[in-house]
Amino acid sequence: MAGGGFGRARKRSQKKEEESFDEVSNDNSSNEEASGEQLSQTDVDLKLEKGNLNFEDSALYQIEFKGVELNGANFSNCSFDEVMFEDADLSSSNFSEISMNKVIFRDVELQKASFSDSDQSDVQYDDVSLKLVDFGDSSLKGCSFNNADLKKARFTSIEGNDLKFNDCDLVNSDFSDAALKSIKFTDIAFGKTSFADSDISDMSIENSEGSLVTDDGEIDCEDY
Repeated sequence: MAGGGFGRARKRSQKKEEESFDEVSNDNSSNEEASGEQLSQTDVDLKLEKGNLNFEDSALYQIEFKGVELNGANFSNCSFDEVMFEDADLSSSNFSEISMNKVIFRDVELQKASFSDSDQSDVQYDDVSLKLVDFGDSSLKGCSFNNADLKKARFTSIEGNDLKFNDCDLVNSDFSDAALKSIKFTDIAFGKTSFADSDISDMSIENSEGSLVTDDGEIDCEDY
C-alpha cells in the first residue's frame, strides 16, 4: 500500500513537472511570437520604403502613417493602439478582424476598405471618405465620424455603443440588423438609409434631412 501510494505520488509529481515545463515553454513561445509581431515606427517605415504593404498579424503601438500611399494594404488580424493615419490613401485596404483602441483617421481616403469583424474602441474618423466601406459584424464603442462621406457604407449586424455621426453623408448606407445603443446623428444627409430589423436604444437625430428605411417602411428622418 505504501509503495503503491508513493508510486502514484511520484507519477503525479512527474506529471506536474511536465505540465509546468509545458506551461513555461508555451509562455516563452507566446512571448517570442508576440515580440516578433510587434512593429516599431522604424520597422513600419522600412516596410513602406520597400513598398511592402502587408502588415497582417502585426501589433502596432503609437505608430504614425502620414502622407503615405497604402492603397490595397493588408492590415488583417492586426492590433492598433494609439495609432494615427493622416493625409493617407487607404482605399481598398483590408482591416478585417482587427482590434483598434484610440486610433485616429484624419484626412484619409478609405473608400471600399473593409473593417468587417473588427473591434473598435474610441476610434475617430475625421474628414474621411468612407464610401462603400464595410463595417459589417463589428463592435464599435465610443467611435466618432466627423465630416465623413459614408455613402453606401455597410454597418450591417454591428454592435454600436455611444456612436457619434456629425456632418456626414449617409445616403444609401445600411445599418440593418444592428444593435445600436446611444447613437447620435447631427447635420446628416440621409437617403434611404436602412435601419431595418435593428434593435435601437436611445437614438437622436438633429439638424438632418432625408429618409430612413425602418421596419415600418420609408419615413422622413424628422419623423423618427
